[in-house]
Amino acid sequence: MLSPKTDRRGARLLLIAGIIFAGLMFTTFNPARAEAVKTNSSLSFIPGDAGFYASSLRNKEQFDLLYKSNAYKSLRALPLVKMAHDQIMTKLKEGGEQSPLKMLEGFTKDKDNKELVELALDLGGDELFIYGGKTFGDLFQVMSDVSNANTLSPLKALLDGNDSQKAQMRGMLLALQNKRATLKIPDLVIGAKIKDPKKAAAQIKRLEKILGGLEEFFPPLKGKVDRQKVAGGDFLSINVDGSMIPWDDVNLKDFEDKKDEFADLLKHLKKMTLSINLGVKGEYLLFSISSTAKDIEKLDGKQPSLAEADEMKPLAKFADKPLTGVSYVSKDFLKSAAGNADYTQLAEALKEALQKVDQVKEDRKKAIGKDLDALVADFKKLTPNYGARMAFSFMTETGYEGYSYDYTKYTHLGDTKLTLHNHFGGDPIFAAAVAFSVDGSAYKTTVKWLKIIHGHAEAVFLEMAPEEAKEPYEKFTKAVFPVLKKIDENTTKKFFPSIKDSGLGIVLDGKWSSKQWFKYDNLPATPKAMPMAELGLLVGISDAKMFEDALKSYRLLFNELFEAFRGAAPANDNIPEIKIPAPERDKGKNGVLIYYPIPEELGIDKQVQPVAGIGKSLSVLAMSKAHAERLMASTPLKLESKPLARKGNLIGVSVVNWPGLVDTAHPWIEMGVRNALLEFKGPKEFEAESVMTQLKVVLAALKTFKSASSATYVEDGKIVSHTEIIIKDLARQVPAKEKE
Repeated sequence: MLSPKTDRRGARLLLIAGIIFAGLMFTTFNPARAEAVKTNSSLSFIPGDAGFYASSLRNKEQFDLLYKSNAYKSLRALPLVKMAHDQIMTKLKEGGEQSPLKMLEGFTKDKDNKELVELALDLGGDELFIYGGKTFGDLFQVMSDVSNANTLSPLKALLDGNDSQKAQMRGMLLALQNKRATLKIPDLVIGAKIKDPKKAAAQIKRLEKILGGLEEFFPPLKGKVDRQKVAGGDFLSINVDGSMIPWDDVNLKDFEDKKDEFADLLKHLKKMTLSINLGVKGEYLLFSISSTAKDIEKLDGKQPSLAEADEMKPLAKFADKPLTGVSYVSKDFLKSAAGNADYTQLAEALKEALQKVDQVKEDRKKAIGKDLDALVADFKKLTPNYGARMAFSFMTETGYEGYSYDYTKYTHLGDTKLTLHNHFGGDPIFAAAVAFSVDGSAYKTTVKWLKIIHGHAEAVFLEMAPEEAKEPYEKFTKAVFPVLKKIDENTTKKFFPSIKDSGLGIVLDGKWSSKQWFKYDNLPATPKAMPMAELGLLVGISDAKMFEDALKSYRLLFNELFEAFRGAAPANDNIPEIKIPAPERDKGKNGVLIYYPIPEELGIDKQVQPVAGIGKSLSVLAMSKAHAERLMASTPLKLESKPLARKGNLIGVSVVNWPGLVDTAHPWIEMGVRNALLEFKGPKEFEAESVMTQLKVVLAALKTFKSASSATYVEDGKIVSHTEIIIKDLARQVPAKEKE
């Protein structure tokens, strides 16, 4: 599957330009090799206990590739683009000496201001990074406790007959009070590699003077701005604390059970500190927010760095590549950020509530309490065994490559092997699939607890309900429950065994066309056949005959269930008889096709026929019989891809054919533009034929992004995703007057 962590760095150029052809010129590019990332990037001084880290590298180098590309030059030379540029420049010059361009020119006449602009343009050209300390985990834990209190406190209050809103606020305050020792501003650092650290330091001195002047207008800042030497760098610091907030004006007495109950929390909040720092450390300009400037000492490079962490070892094999980004998220950060609900507290709240219901017998209360504890234990088993995640990407002669590593333990994968990618139809516009095994354990656990919950609820109901209510209930359960049991048996004995080696996939194609997709009076046929997107869904199956039999049984059982419900319902004469009819069934080349015919009076092209196909190893849902047949056939992917060439089992695959999408959209875009310009009179740049020619240049530039592919597999217990993005610049700049 395509990993967002590795793919985003390849897509970054597309975002910079605002259009997808960014960075599309690597045909003649042969990048120089980088030194080991451990000593040539911020990774060398980021502490090994980091909560998260992400860097973006070689940004100017990539932007220059875009700027020098034939694709960009072709777009820049378009008459419409030139006209827009000229209009923008004219607007910027309006106002004479007060125009934006003149003001910028005047601003940069000052040497210091000119250096400030140069520094701003230099920022991030080589490297940008963001780092979060392990203290983020403490913050997430506090937030999780507050969230649990926000949920449970009103429930307890309602059971006690108290004010739920007041209880909610009190519960959150208690959560903060209990966790006050870990309540602090977490470490956050944003950094950029710069060419001239001395010029950056000079600009920070200018800022210091400005902040010093602000003290007169904002007295609380007085004495809060100073210089500090930390982590081998010189930093301008603004240090404030909670005493600047008027806590004495906050009245918490309404939420207290005893006098000054939250005094310790207020005392802690008043002592909490916030430190904002800006400075230069070596080749880096750093901006940090934390509880104290001393937190920056963690970046002194003296302690083990993130580059030395075990999870970063896969990077060593690619450290000589022209890296474009590295990212990391720690195990503790992921676990804390998940913010799992406290089921134990919820169970205790329910048991406490149950004790207040006098109508329920004591032995029933004990049985329910015991089952609640068992339910909590089952929920806790579902909590993932989190592991760290890291990813990196690098430039190649044909685009980008990247890897992501997920260290979370996924025990359910086993020996899963993906085969659905052999049913993408050969060359789809987009397709993705993931494999997994199905043993029905989650379903069985759910059914188990539904039965237990129903058993207790039924017992309590029969103990408390009046006699006149018991007879309709017994009639309903006698009619409906036997059918529910049959559905359960069909699920466990047929459906799950038929998909034990399963998977899910999605395929987007555009290989069908029509001159009139919808036959309405106001929608005439088009001069030529127009393509349309085709969406297909894939489901892996292990036993085709059993799978089809399970689906047939579901149809019959749902009909039986509705009839049972209708028969047991009071005043059932008002409930119409509804039955799901048997579908049509055709034999295809690679399996059976099951469908309900589309009525002709709907005026939809006859090609459109929603259909379910069942083949030997998969089931397909498609919008036409032809697409279903194409997907059910085993067809090797035509895309040449390093990830997909891997030997060994795959658990996930994704492919993108961008030119295929452009070609599918092209006729519709062209028709829309022609219709829009049909009666338009204006500049020659907007004449229909001129716009059509320019449109072809734009589409040619878009198609320089050729493809993206990703393969995911298990390696030494880790989930690995290998991604490749292929980009090929235009062979030459395309003049706007050319039609091809």
